[in-house]
Amino acid sequence: ASDCRVLGIKLATCVVLGQNDPAHEDDTESAAALLATLSGPVVELLGGMCANKDSAWDKSSPRAERAVLRSTAGSCLIKMGKMPHLEKSIKPPTFLAMARLVQDEEETVRTTFVRKLAKGTAKEHGKLPFRFAAMLALSAHDPKEAETCKMYLRHTVHLMRTLQRSKNWINVIPEHMLPWLVYLLANLPEHLDE
Repeated sequence: ASDCRVLGIKLATCVVLGQNDPAHEDDTESAAALLATLSGPVVELLGGMCANKDSAWDKSSPRAERAVLRSTAGSCLIKMGKMPHLEKSIKPPTFLAMARLVQDEEETVRTTFVRKLAKGTAKEHGKLPFRFAAMLALSAHDPKEAETCKMYLRHTVHLMRTLQRSKNWINVIPEHMLPWLVYLLANLPEHLDE
């Protein structure tokens, strides 16, 4: 059953990823409406899975199956985030749900998500918007992941500064990650009492 659900999530993501950028279509308005119709529910479902919401699960789903599905949902959202016309559909609540995967209870979910996050932001030179790198800072409480995430974050900041200097891009300054980090820290339940 787990494999079928994973394939279902991947299929839904592939359908959304297969939609062209509405800006490149002849009928931009209807293309944008189709994209919103397809991407909205998929992003909402994936965000619910990342947040581990009860509404996203079958009550009989075992814990291990939920971990696999959370990991798959996070990976699919990262794929969507790499597409400029789909990245906009990842609203702040979904962004927050994705960030929870950096602190997930299952180590495999954490490491897989952090690795894909670092690949999209740093190794692929910002294919995944740099705002997503703010999620890496949430690993500070985990001794196993903290050093790795610190290295990824430093690499990302170095890359952003290099891009800014070489191409004179004002929108890649590392300080643009700060509002997203503040949003994450202000809205994650673990940090609300602090």
